[in-house]
Amino acid sequence: MQLGAFSLSNLCSLLERHFGWHLHDPAADWPIHLDLRYTLGVIYMLAVVACAIGASIHIRRRDPRFLVALTAPWVLFPTILTQMLARYMLFPAVIGAALIAVSVEMSLMQLLLTMLGCIMLGNQYTSMGSYRDAPVSVLITQPTFPGMAWALLLTSAIFLYCAVTTGRRNPAAPGEELEL
Repeated sequence: MQLGAFSLSNLCSLLERHFGWHLHDPAADWPIHLDLRYTLGVIYMLAVVACAIGASIHIRRRDPRFLVALTAPWVLFPTILTQMLARYMLFPAVIGAALIAVSVEMSLMQLLLTMLGCIMLGNQYTSMGSYRDAPVSVLITQPTFPGMAWALLLTSAIFLYCAVTTGRRNPAAPGEELEL
């Protein structure tokens, strides 16, 4: 269900490895029949819409978590969708550099994304047969597949939660008067 075999630890690798699901297995039996690929695409689009709504609320309140709402779709992109490569894990790590303006905790989440992306890229490079050049890297990265997907799913859930929930209201929000 992914383009680089044994490289990206995401939801699809967990579904394939632990539950035996494949790309075109039926996943939803709503009024229309959707396979796993399209079902996960619909779930991703719903999450992006939720992030957009959260971003609009945060920008209206002048909340710096607006940056989290902008980063969350990039974190969810390699986490949920099928047929991804490990290189797509670097996009949220790069965009997440803006999270330093939100809080220390969110900037540490960016470092976690960077670490996850580097380990998954290491898995991709060592799975291509170049493991003879770096046997220590193989010993470090190979055991992380697909178990690291749980850390990625938890990270994505944190980003989605922070993107759609509101914090305390900024007193300088538009339409409000400041009390002296």
